[in-house]
Amino acid sequence: MSLPPDFWETLPQKTDIDLYEMLAHPDDYLPEALAAAKEELRKRNLPPEQSARLEKIVESEKVEENAKARIPLSWPMRILIFLLCFGLLGIVLALYYDSKGFKHKARDCWVTMGVSVVAHLLFSLLAVLHSSR
Repeated sequence: MSLPPDFWETLPQKTDIDLYEMLAHPDDYLPEALAAAKEELRKRNLPPEQSARLEKIVESEKVEENAKARIPLSWPMRILIFLLCFGLLGIVLALYYDSKGFKHKARDCWVTMGVSVVAHLLFSLLAVLHSSR
């Protein structure tokens, strides 16, 4: 697959750290883009100590991202979602958490909303059955 022309125009303008971040997140890029980033870094002929420093910065950011992604949703928030946010508001909250990198919180939101919807449907069904007696 060929990369778009604007990629090739912006590649030389990327900072060294931007290129290292691309390489640190290979799942986010096409193999051709990663190869181009490696080639761009090779062309820049960075001193080894600067390359090591940049790799260390990117690696520490990646560790922070992974730690952030593993934070679970608090129990008070789960209860709030269960009671009040099982509809559109809960979906917005789950998408917000996902966009901010809180993957575990987003997953917990979806699970809590699912349980809430099922529970609310069961409670409604029981209320209808009880009132029809």
